[in-house]
Amino acid sequence: MEPLTFKLNQESYPAVHKKFIIQIIFLMIIVWGAVSFSILKDDYKNGGSTAVWFMLGLALFYVYLVFRIAKKRKKLYESFVLVIDDISITRK
Repeated sequence: MEPLTFKLNQESYPAVHKKFIIQIIFLMIIVWGAVSFSILKDDYKNGGSTAVWFMLGLALFYVYLVFRIAKKRKKLYESFVLVIDDISITRK
């Protein structure tokens, strides 16, 4: 029996990417809110300038991570091939 080969549809990637971005933004808002509440509560007596710079740095770090992860996910999505034969199932 000849092995069956399955490849992901390239037109469906934008929907997957949109779902990923929504999940990351939701997670970022939760983490950002918790960290900012904690820092602003302690830094309020000092004027709050440290908290603002930290939150800006955290936002830039999240943007960097999102773009890096999205680039890796797209590369993996485009190269994913599933081969099913009599003995095994293999991902290439």
